[in-house]
Amino acid sequence: MPKVKAISYIPLKDNDGQVLREKIDELEFVLYAHFVGWTKHGIATGAFQMPDGSRSEDTHLVFYVVLDDARLSELREILL
Repeated sequence: MPKVKAISYIPLKDNDGQVLREKIDELEFVLYAHFVGWTKHGIATGAFQMPDGSRSEDTHLVFYVVLDDARLSELREILL
């Protein structure tokens, strides 16, 4: 089966500003258990416009996982 590199942007905080460190640690454990590896590429920041016109900024960790393309739905479920 063909391999793909899936890139995910995982927020460091939720919408209420709570730090997601525990959830990120759990995600790293689960990704390794299911796909036998992951790469944390670094931190990405960005800005976007909210519906009210205000500016919002986000900071994310960038993760790569190499997997068989047939397992993309499995990865999607884990990330949700």
